[in-house]
Amino acid sequence: MRKTALLQAHYFNISGVFTDDFPSKPLMPYNYTGIQPKNFATKKCTKLYRLPYNSIVQLVLQDIVMIAPETHQIHLHGFNFFLLWEGA
Repeated sequence: MRKTALLQAHYFNISGVFTDDFPSKPLMPYNYTGIQPKNFATKKCTKLYRLPYNSIVQLVLQDIVMIAPETHQIHLHGFNFFLLWEGA
């Protein structure tokens, strides 16, 4: 767990907490109907994508079964949000 919150590091200009080189598009597009990858190529890092103030963002979360044979619904711990639309 980080000792410094990301927003705190941004506000007080604290270096070494995160980098702002999170890609705007996936580096490797995922084939949702093809064979699932064997190596997820994950790495431990904290990268951010900076948005202009007062931006409107559409976030699409798509749950796929990659690791376990059963589905596990997408959920966030410690957040309150409103579902505005749900569809296929």
